[in-house]
Amino acid sequence: MRKTFKKWFYIVLSGVLSLGFSACDNLVPKTVSIEKVEKTGSEGLVDTYTIFYTDGTTGTFTITNGQDGVDAEGLVSIRSIEKTATNGLVDTYTIYFTDGSTTTFEVENGKDGDDVSVDALYQEYVERYGDISYQEFLSLYLSFGADNSATINRCLQSTARVYAEFAGKVTEENKTPAPAVYTGGAVIYQIGEESSYLLTNYHVVIDDEADGAPVSDIIHCYLYGSYNGPNKETDESGAVTVNYGDGAIACEYVGGSATYDMAVLKVNTADLLAKNPQATAVTFADEYYVGQTAIAIGNPNGDGISVTQGIVSVGDEFVTLTIGGETRSYRSLRMDTPLYKGNSGGGLFNADGELIGITNAGDLGDQNINFAVPIQIVKRTTDNILHYANDGDVMTRGVYKITLGITVTGQNSRYVYDTAKGYGSIKEEVLIKEITENSIAAQMGLQVGDVLTAITVDGEIIPINRYFAVGDVLLTMRTGAQFSLTIKRGEQTLTTLIYTVKKSDLALTA
Repeated sequence: MRKTFKKWFYIVLSGVLSLGFSACDNLVPKTVSIEKVEKTGSEGLVDTYTIFYTDGTTGTFTITNGQDGVDAEGLVSIRSIEKTATNGLVDTYTIYFTDGSTTTFEVENGKDGDDVSVDALYQEYVERYGDISYQEFLSLYLSFGADNSATINRCLQSTARVYAEFAGKVTEENKTPAPAVYTGGAVIYQIGEESSYLLTNYHVVIDDEADGAPVSDIIHCYLYGSYNGPNKETDESGAVTVNYGDGAIACEYVGGSATYDMAVLKVNTADLLAKNPQATAVTFADEYYVGQTAIAIGNPNGDGISVTQGIVSVGDEFVTLTIGGETRSYRSLRMDTPLYKGNSGGGLFNADGELIGITNAGDLGDQNINFAVPIQIVKRTTDNILHYANDGDVMTRGVYKITLGITVTGQNSRYVYDTAKGYGSIKEEVLIKEITENSIAAQMGLQVGDVLTAITVDGEIIPINRYFAVGDVLLTMRTGAQFSLTIKRGEQTLTTLIYTVKKSDLALTA
């Protein structure tokens, strides 16, 4: 959301990773901490987990699902464990139980004190509340919180603030109006030898109320660490201008699309690295999933970069936004990460610091409901814009896509859990409902009622598990691309003839 964006839908909590253990006698050595815990094997009801410690050592434990545990309903559990005091080398920790009671233990760092183990916590619980199996206690009640500060600090090298200037509207009362400056965030997409590219939302750099071309032709950005910003100055005649100062980097609009709410900006690489030689392009995630950490870095109210954290709460849903004077339905990633006016265009990162989306909207009427452009759209739209901006043809700057000529819908939707990954995704059958006469789809021999299962583009087979995935794939097709469709027709699996994309097939997507 840019500062002046009016069509808004707003907030949040950080997640805690709950882990189950069984029959684990490992003690963590002094000054050594748990780096991560991953499920590394599964056989029948037995899952194997590996603990990775910060000194490079590992330990394993198993959980037998659905066996050996007792019904934990009504039992008192640990709500949280916090360090509550430090005296020299001795740290005091408090265990908070769900019945409101507490107990404390001490850790003496670096000398004669014993490290507190999971076993000690288990014994404390049994002494207070009676028998419970070791596996039951740990699998139900033990949680670890992740410190994402190192990840966030890496991501800051790839973030920027964006300011788009527009001439003020002249009225009878005000002949010399002050220019308007819209604000938002951005991420560094690519750093080249001469030119570098940044990504932001399309609505950050346009004025919905402007006459004619709505895109700003005066855009500047500031990297994280540049605390100065634009200032409005008035001369003797009363005319107002904007002074962007020494920290600003001039940006050129490359192209964008209201349909996808994405825009690409170009800067001089020498200017970028002069402000910060450590500036770094973002790393794209391959995917995202519900429950994953979602870290937003943006420019709320134009006051400087800020960071908020939550989780992905809905993988894909559609939200109605008005951008560029037209109301559209946008496929979005929903998270409970707090967003504020001015956060638009900023990056949404996972716990590994990989980009999973570009934040663009929130719900003013309901906290914890905020949205981002999903990574699949971000990556494919950006590549599309840059391809047609740099292919040598004189074309309107924007997104170009073929029209296949089919209307599809999803049916038999279901959640498919992947035990190896530890998370799942929604899958559905993609049914062809309509086919436009004389369209590409008609030429390829498709029929109403066919179920589309895959699209093969230049030899790469892309499974189609959601109906909106068809549009994602179409964003990747360029002039000369060859593709075919795989369908199910009754009991048969068929593959169409190969179609070669012609320039005349491409149309600008507003």
